[in-house]
Amino acid sequence: MQKIYTKSQGLVPQSGNSSLFNSALLQKPRFNKRQLTLVNAYENGASTTTTSTPPPSTQARMPPPSPSSYRVSFFDAMKFNGPVPEKLNGRLAMMSLLYLAYKEHTTGLSAEALLQPDNASWRWAVATVLIIYATMVPALKGVKNEDFGFFSVKAEKVNGRAAMLGFAVLLGLEIAAGGAPFF
Repeated sequence: MQKIYTKSQGLVPQSGNSSLFNSALLQKPRFNKRQLTLVNAYENGASTTTTSTPPPSTQARMPPPSPSSYRVSFFDAMKFNGPVPEKLNGRLAMMSLLYLAYKEHTTGLSAEALLQPDNASWRWAVATVLIIYATMVPALKGVKNEDFGFFSVKAEKVNGRAAMLGFAVLLGLEIAAGGAPFF
């Protein structure tokens, strides 16, 4: 009886019909030179081949597993609990609230009047498209949300929620006041 070392099975006694063992070797050749020599000697009928565990420096190293893709489809990203809706709406609300406050202060028009198509600025439209693009692309590619310096994911989420609420309150107050500007 011979013992042949394999990385996945440890010391495995082999005797008699070894076609199952040989077919497994042909399917997954993960052996170093010394192990292949021992397997070949076994197949050729050598009678005195016995090995023990090779030293760690000569063991075949397994390659690290390849990372799985984290990409998501557009529809998965835009689900109710997907990675995009709250982040995108929060970013747009933060930008819109600051823009409306600035425009109200400089023009004297209310937010409701500024949101009409004839008063809309092309700069606001371009900024909106850029924010949508900058939010969607990383989410669709599966980029993980991580803190960056003093910018944290939690702070962005809280500020976005506050801006969404502030935007709704601003519109509500101005509509209730009959179109008078808030700022």
